[in-house]
Amino acid sequence: MTARPSTSPSSPADRSPSRAPGPDAASPPLTTAIALSVLSAVAAALAPVLGVTAPAEPAAFTSWPLLGLLAALPVLAALVARARDRVALAAGILIPAALLAPGRAAIDLQFLDGASLAARPELLLPHSLNVLSAGPGLLALLVSHVATVAAGFFAAKSLARAGEVGEPRHGLFAFTLCVGVLVSVGLAAAPFRSTDPYLLPTAVLDSPPWVLVGVLLVAVAVPVAAALAISSAEPGAARGKLLGLVLAVLGLVAPPIAAAVSSDQFFLTWGPFVALAGALVLAVLAIPAGRGRGEPASGADDVELPGQERLQMVAGALAVLSGLAAFAGGLLPTIEVPSDLPSLENYPARMLLPAGGVLLVLGLTMAVRGLAGALRPVLAVAWAGVVFAAAIALDVVVGAVGVAGVEVGPGTWALIAAAALALGAGAAAALAGGVERDEVDLSEPIRNDALFAPVGLAVALSAAAFVVPVLSAPDFIAPGLLSPLRISSWGVLVAMLTAVAASALSLFCRPRRAAGLLSGAAVVVGLRAAELPLTVQRAEGAAAASGMWFALGGFAVLLVAAGIALSRKEKAAG
Repeated sequence: MTARPSTSPSSPADRSPSRAPGPDAASPPLTTAIALSVLSAVAAALAPVLGVTAPAEPAAFTSWPLLGLLAALPVLAALVARARDRVALAAGILIPAALLAPGRAAIDLQFLDGASLAARPELLLPHSLNVLSAGPGLLALLVSHVATVAAGFFAAKSLARAGEVGEPRHGLFAFTLCVGVLVSVGLAAAPFRSTDPYLLPTAVLDSPPWVLVGVLLVAVAVPVAAALAISSAEPGAARGKLLGLVLAVLGLVAPPIAAAVSSDQFFLTWGPFVALAGALVLAVLAIPAGRGRGEPASGADDVELPGQERLQMVAGALAVLSGLAAFAGGLLPTIEVPSDLPSLENYPARMLLPAGGVLLVLGLTMAVRGLAGALRPVLAVAWAGVVFAAAIALDVVVGAVGVAGVEVGPGTWALIAAAALALGAGAAAALAGGVERDEVDLSEPIRNDALFAPVGLAVALSAAAFVVPVLSAPDFIAPGLLSPLRISSWGVLVAMLTAVAASALSLFCRPRRAAGLLSGAAVVVGLRAAELPLTVQRAEGAAAASGMWFALGGFAVLLVAAGIALSRKEKAAG
């Protein structure tokens, strides 16, 4: 493997990722940051003790030890790193919580305007419909968030004084950003279900105003924090920021999990588990991020990522399996209806056939050396089409099994497997691209100015195609982001975010890789357009809605943008 030549006259010993070049200058602001973080942890633990409402209502469980521990974990980790003289690592740990703090503060402000709507069992378990005003515990929560933001500011100041050495790992940027988006999706879902009539949690789109604003701020902050972490030039800072983000996510998902464990009135949903799974991946990414580019692996604690070709083969195998499972989900019955009831066909399951076919073909090409590298970016995006189709089909199954006698058919398990395998294929393909960027492509990040206009138009059209429905009919609610939140809404959201993110990323890729990303986005948007002809029979009097025309326009513009990217010459790597 060819290493990037060093542009600094310093020796390897001077470029150690463990020690910042200026620890003495960085120590005073880091000490201030740690002190403020201690204040934040104490205030967070006091909030449930003081009571967030007046008159005070108890929490669903004794939560102050848990809340105090979750707030103290970043401080303890920073203290350990500081004791080992790893200033960059300690400072990096404290920064992500500061990025998430404004959103968390907005969520807590819901106690000022309808405390019973906050759905925070770790702070409040209302027992009536009486109007509750804010209590002193809310002030403690706000003090905690302000202290967290201030701690992040001083931690960033400490990093600036210490200076940064090394080079950011551009190759892992796209994959880390996607994992951050996955964590945001989990955090945006309703964390638990409740049988308590006075405490009913909701997903982000159905939340009260302050909670809606806060969750959206957190959902944006998580991938931003992940991107800032992996793009840090100082390896210690990169590792610290990723670990700090993991701890910050843990602080968000642990309280509802504890509430569900401690009470038989609450039942966990998939949201916290998705967020935790994404956080686990971020923790694993902290290992290569903290090693530094070109630094040889040493010691038992280092993990060497698989090579690009091996990852492409893994992605191809998972894609082939996902395509076969998608065919099974589209052809086998997803619902078994008793003979005394009218037959019910799952029309959206038909979308699995083209989505699975594309993934099957792309998976097979990963075994062809001349095609694998060129088509891998397409696979890194097209997987979302299977998840999109499976979510809409699964929505029909969930609605049907509520009828007495209706049971889940074998096709349902096949489509669930197809979605899971597609997600794995997309992750492997994205990680292969990261390895290629780190180990093969030694060129500096580029910008495709010729693509800005067509990609900008494509992003607008594609986003609109998923926001509004492609099909309309009397007394029919089509899946979309403006309809009531259900399983299909999450499939639509995943498809939209994937297509939009891939299109935006293409602006900073080599031409052929940009063309692959844009082609993959075209596959996903094209499947949205195919939803109308494939499922038109599910509603009487169905006709094309505005989303159909947005999808067709986005599909066409994406293909044009891919053609423009292919027509541009590759820059020689140097």
